[in-house]
Amino acid sequence: DGAGNPPLHIPFNNTDPRLAGPDSVFIADPLQQFSGNVAVTSSLQLWGTELNGVFNVCRRPGFEFNLLAGFRYIDLRENLTISTSSTDLTNGTISTSNDRFDTRNQFYGGQFGGRLSMQHECWFVDLTGKVALGMTHEVVNIQGDSSQTGANANTPGTFPGGFFAQPSNIGRYTKNQFGVVPSAEL
Repeated sequence: DGAGNPPLHIPFNNTDPRLAGPDSVFIADPLQQFSGNVAVTSSLQLWGTELNGVFNVCRRPGFEFNLLAGFRYIDLRENLTISTSSTDLTNGTISTSNDRFDTRNQFYGGQFGGRLSMQHECWFVDLTGKVALGMTHEVVNIQGDSSQTGANANTPGTFPGGFFAQPSNIGRYTKNQFGVVPSAEL
């Protein structure tokens, strides 16, 4: 509310040797004369596809075993956005921070495995095991900014770096890494 209730803090581990350990930054706190809010949004999207050739090894009534070989693609996207706004109730200064983290991991690889099917009267069991070996292309985008406004602001303006996204880690980072994707289906 306008008086800073309930108290709202962002926890972090302080690395300053004099203050090392758990700490927090207040966004809203009636004892400190701050009111504010935090908005956190996140999303996750996972999808993939595969193309396999099937080679039959054994087929009898009620039993079948096949080998599989092919290609697999998996795409994982995630994002996290944290926005804060805090008002100093004693001098009217408004401080905001925005942090945005976007990731995308794309796996491309060859796969092999087997599928076992068994049937007896009205009962059946299908078991498939596969493993894909290939490359994962990883991309991370980190953006952040903070601002301070108001007639009594110490440093008015907008600056690079939010709370977690700092000038030291803002940017786009990519890496290719060997990956293994096992899967089992029953």
